[in-house]
Amino acid sequence: MLFQSILQADPSLKRPSEDIKLIESFASIKSPLQVLNSGKKSKKKRVHSPSEEASTWDLPCVQCGTEIRGFQCNRSTVHLQCQACGGMMPLRTNIGVPQNCVGCDRAFCAAYWHALGVTESDLHPVCSPETFKPIQERTITRIPSLTHESNRHEQEITERCIAKMGKTLQDVVCDWIVKFDNGQIDRTRMALNHAQTITSRTCCCSECYEKVVAFLLYWFRVKLLKHCMTQEDSQREDCWYGYACRTQHHNEEHARKRNHVCLPTRGRSMS
Repeated sequence: MLFQSILQADPSLKRPSEDIKLIESFASIKSPLQVLNSGKKSKKKRVHSPSEEASTWDLPCVQCGTEIRGFQCNRSTVHLQCQACGGMMPLRTNIGVPQNCVGCDRAFCAAYWHALGVTESDLHPVCSPETFKPIQERTITRIPSLTHESNRHEQEITERCIAKMGKTLQDVVCDWIVKFDNGQIDRTRMALNHAQTITSRTCCCSECYEKVVAFLLYWFRVKLLKHCMTQEDSQREDCWYGYACRTQHHNEEHARKRNHVCLPTRGRSMS
């Protein structure tokens, strides 16, 4: 061929072998089937274990990623958020462990996680057992601020009465819890949900427990004999509007001079 004759006549015109290899690599055409096959993925679905499946979605609680006592959450598990620590727990209605406070219907995780032996971690908060436990297992050393409609004068009188009787606040609460369980107390004014179902064995949150104590202390005072009070306290006249009096909240003299731990004899709250 002509170009071969020219190269033979003048070898300096011939390209180096390295250039020829480079040009040939650019000119080569790869099979499209080979390219497609090299990037092709298998359509066969892989079977995932529960732990691998859990890692592909959010894990709101401990049991979403770990089986505990024969139970592990799945994608359809409904969760409750604890109103004390903000942590999550699965809603389970058939395990005999309370997850909601009967008094306010709010969710608390303490009883559930402690029944399973689960403790707090950096990823999953768990409440202290003190936040949610049976009424009979609780103790108290101070009169709740909401007692006697938050009338501090009445609270001080109750403290003096308890001291004069030689008892502690806990003693009085325990005595009246027994009466409560025995149905000796009218629960009409009890400021809790499901009041008729509550017993000393009922789990409740700390706020609802204080409401229980305030309720019991009202009846303690109503049924209290005069000789258990100081002379000055026992001589106060009952306010016409009793516990429902609104004046006691903004008139210090009235709150101090009149007894408000009694039933109303006037107004809408009469009973």
